[in-house]
Amino acid sequence: MHLPSHEYDPNGDADVILVSSSQSSHLKDVDDDGSSTCPVEFYVHSSVLSLASPLFKGMFCLLSEPGCRQSSPASFPRVPLPELQHVVSLLLRFVYPLPDPEFITLDELVPILAAAVRYEFSNVISSLRRQLLSAKFMEEDPVRVFAIAARFHLDEEAKIASRHTLRISLLDHPLCDDLQQITAHTYHRLLTLHRRRATSAEALLKLPYSIKCPQCNCGHAVYNAPKWWYEFLKRAQKELSLRPTTDVVFGTAFLFDVVAAVGCSTCPGSFLESFKYLEDIKKQIDDLPDTI
Repeated sequence: MHLPSHEYDPNGDADVILVSSSQSSHLKDVDDDGSSTCPVEFYVHSSVLSLASPLFKGMFCLLSEPGCRQSSPASFPRVPLPELQHVVSLLLRFVYPLPDPEFITLDELVPILAAAVRYEFSNVISSLRRQLLSAKFMEEDPVRVFAIAARFHLDEEAKIASRHTLRISLLDHPLCDDLQQITAHTYHRLLTLHRRRATSAEALLKLPYSIKCPQCNCGHAVYNAPKWWYEFLKRAQKELSLRPTTDVVFGTAFLFDVVAAVGCSTCPGSFLESFKYLEDIKKQIDDLPDTI
């Protein structure tokens, strides 16, 4: 049967044919992104793939005698691959001296990374690792980035992603398929990071005794902290238990709401007097361990 082909040999000197896979016969022949899921032949160079992948190098050594080149496409070795056409095509764009594809979504990146790991394309993996840590993906879903990095044993990327997850309430985060690919031990390490950092951060919420409010601390309340501090403590402890980072609790909007909530006309002055101490607390929390 003649299959559609994709040329990666502009000079006509390819010597191997890679054949992409297809979905099961009961599925449609066009993927969700509009690309065909029928098998496609890729005419490629064994020398290029051998330089990029030790796995392919070993495979080609078994397929033919060293230095022996087949004379016609009909006699080229055919290597069936389990990946679909678009995955093979994008993977080869990384391998050949072509501009690296830039991925817009993690759904696009993951199958290419899986294939690169399968075939031991170290340079491709390095490029994809950089894209995985892009600001876009970290902003959109750091938990999923962490799961992907952990799944493929990208330890440094997993550590970096774990820091970004601190602004996410893990137990409220929707489940993603990538979490199914990691061990309970790995996910437990992430949960432990959040729990320990929250506990340590809450322990640092201490205001010096010298900070008082003329209205709150008159009479029998002289030994107490200002009302705004108790309101801050209550709200900050709740926030830190969910998201153990200073992004929210020391934000202007959060602090303004705290002072306004107590209804004391002189608390704003007391708050301003304590600003230096709040900055010190923020710094101490920021300095806590923040990666798995």
